[in-house]
Amino acid sequence: MTRPAKYKYLLLPVLLAYSADRAAAQDISVSMAECSAIYDVLAESAGYRGKPENQIQQMLAASSEFKAHAVLRAESEGRANPEQFIAHTYADKRLYWAERWFDSSDFSFLANFSENMEWTKYCASMGKHFGVLPLK
Repeated sequence: MTRPAKYKYLLLPVLLAYSADRAAAQDISVSMAECSAIYDVLAESAGYRGKPENQIQQMLAASSEFKAHAVLRAESEGRANPEQFIAHTYADKRLYWAERWFDSSDFSFLANFSENMEWTKYCASMGKHFGVLPLK
Protein backbone atom coordinates (compact mmCIF):
# COMPACT_ATOMS: atom_id res chain seq x y z
CA MET A 1 0.00 0.00 0.00
CA THR A 2 1.43 3.40 -0.93
CA ARG A 3 0.91 6.66 0.81
CA PRO A 4 -0.94 9.43 -1.00
CA ALA A 5 1.38 11.94 -2.66
CA LYS A 6 0.18 14.75 -0.41
CA TYR A 7 2.18 13.33 2.54
CA LYS A 8 5.50 14.08 0.88
CA TYR A 9 4.61 17.78 1.09
CA LEU A 10 4.00 17.51 4.81
CA LEU A 11 7.48 16.10 5.48
CA LEU A 12 9.42 19.19 4.36
CA PRO A 13 7.83 21.64 6.86
CA VAL A 14 8.41 19.13 9.64
CA LEU A 15 12.09 18.80 8.68
CA LEU A 16 12.51 22.56 8.42
CA ALA A 17 10.89 23.12 11.79
CA TYR A 18 13.06 20.41 13.32
CA SER A 19 16.32 21.95 12.11
CA ALA A 20 15.24 25.46 13.14
CA ASP A 21 14.08 24.22 16.56
CA ARG A 22 17.28 22.28 17.06
CA ALA A 23 19.43 25.31 16.27
CA ALA A 24 17.31 27.60 18.44
CA ALA A 25 17.50 25.19 21.38
CA GLN A 26 21.28 25.41 21.64
CA ASP A 27 23.70 28.21 22.50
CA ILE A 28 25.16 30.24 19.63
CA SER A 29 28.62 28.85 20.44
CA VAL A 30 27.31 25.32 19.92
CA SER A 31 25.67 26.30 16.63
CA MET A 32 28.94 27.89 15.51
CA ALA A 33 30.85 24.71 16.42
CA GLU A 34 28.25 22.72 14.51
CA CYS A 35 28.66 24.97 11.47
CA SER A 36 32.41 24.51 11.74
CA ALA A 37 31.89 20.75 11.60
CA ILE A 38 29.45 21.08 8.69
CA TYR A 39 31.90 23.13 6.60
CA ASP A 40 34.65 20.64 7.41
CA VAL A 41 32.46 17.74 6.23
CA LEU A 42 31.47 19.70 3.12
CA ALA A 43 35.17 20.23 2.34
CA GLU A 44 35.83 16.52 2.72
CA SER A 45 32.87 15.72 0.48
CA ALA A 46 34.07 18.24 -2.10
CA GLY A 47 37.46 16.52 -2.10
CA TYR A 48 35.85 13.16 -2.80
CA ARG A 49 33.90 14.70 -5.67
CA GLY A 50 37.02 16.22 -7.22
CA LYS A 51 36.08 19.85 -6.64
CA PRO A 52 38.76 22.52 -7.17
CA GLU A 53 41.32 22.87 -4.38
CA ASN A 54 40.53 26.56 -3.87
CA GLN A 55 36.87 25.68 -3.19
CA ILE A 56 37.93 23.06 -0.64
CA GLN A 57 40.31 25.54 1.02
CA GLN A 58 37.52 28.13 1.28
CA MET A 59 35.32 25.60 3.08
CA LEU A 60 38.16 24.67 5.44
CA ALA A 61 38.80 28.37 6.11
CA ALA A 62 35.09 28.85 6.89
CA SER A 63 35.28 25.88 9.27
CA SER A 64 38.26 27.42 11.06
CA GLU A 65 36.58 30.82 11.29
CA PHE A 66 33.41 29.31 12.75
CA LYS A 67 35.48 27.41 15.32
CA ALA A 68 37.42 30.53 16.34
CA HIS A 69 34.21 32.54 16.68
CA ALA A 70 32.63 29.67 18.62
CA VAL A 71 35.41 29.83 21.22
CA LEU A 72 34.94 33.58 21.62
CA ARG A 73 31.19 33.15 21.89
CA ALA A 74 31.54 30.32 24.43
CA GLU A 75 33.71 32.61 26.53
CA SER A 76 31.08 35.36 26.40
CA GLU A 77 28.43 32.78 27.36
CA GLY A 78 30.40 32.08 30.54
CA ARG A 79 31.86 28.67 29.72
CA ALA A 80 34.60 27.74 32.19
CA ASN A 81 36.99 26.40 29.53
CA PRO A 82 35.69 27.66 26.18
CA GLU A 83 38.46 26.15 24.04
CA GLN A 84 37.98 22.69 25.52
CA PHE A 85 34.19 23.02 25.36
CA ILE A 86 34.28 23.95 21.67
CA ALA A 87 36.87 21.28 20.83
CA HIS A 88 34.64 18.63 22.43
CA THR A 89 31.46 20.03 20.86
CA TYR A 90 33.12 20.25 17.44
CA ALA A 91 34.33 16.63 17.67
CA ASP A 92 30.82 15.40 18.54
CA LYS A 93 29.20 17.47 15.80
CA ARG A 94 31.87 16.45 13.25
CA LEU A 95 31.13 12.79 13.91
CA TYR A 96 27.37 13.40 13.68
CA TRP A 97 27.59 15.23 10.34
CA ALA A 98 30.12 12.82 8.86
CA GLU A 99 27.72 9.97 9.62
CA ARG A 100 24.89 11.89 7.95
CA TRP A 101 26.94 12.57 4.80
CA PHE A 102 29.18 9.52 4.46
CA ASP A 103 28.17 6.62 6.66
CA SER A 104 24.51 6.44 5.80
CA SER A 105 22.71 4.37 3.24
CA ASP A 106 21.49 6.04 0.06
CA PHE A 107 17.97 6.09 1.48
CA SER A 108 18.91 7.74 4.77
CA PHE A 109 21.13 10.25 2.93
CA LEU A 110 18.16 11.21 0.76
CA ALA A 111 15.88 11.34 3.80
CA ASN A 112 18.35 13.72 5.48
CA PHE A 113 19.02 15.80 2.40
CA SER A 114 16.47 18.57 3.08
CA GLU A 115 17.60 19.01 6.67
CA ASN A 116 21.25 18.96 5.61
CA MET A 117 20.56 21.71 3.08
CA GLU A 118 18.65 23.76 5.66
CA TRP A 119 21.59 23.52 8.03
CA THR A 120 24.00 24.72 5.34
CA LYS A 121 21.66 27.67 4.65
CA TYR A 122 21.41 28.36 8.38
CA CYS A 123 25.21 28.31 8.72
CA ALA A 124 25.61 30.67 5.76
CA SER A 125 23.06 33.06 7.25
CA MET A 126 24.60 32.90 10.72
CA GLY A 127 28.08 33.30 9.25
CA LYS A 128 26.99 36.43 7.44
CA HIS A 129 25.20 37.82 10.50
CA PHE A 130 28.17 37.33 12.85
CA GLY A 131 30.81 38.32 10.31
CA VAL A 132 32.28 34.81 10.14
CA LEU A 133 31.81 34.43 6.39
CA PRO A 134 32.55 37.02 3.72
CA LEU A 135 29.07 36.80 2.20
CA LYS A 136 27.23 39.71 0.67
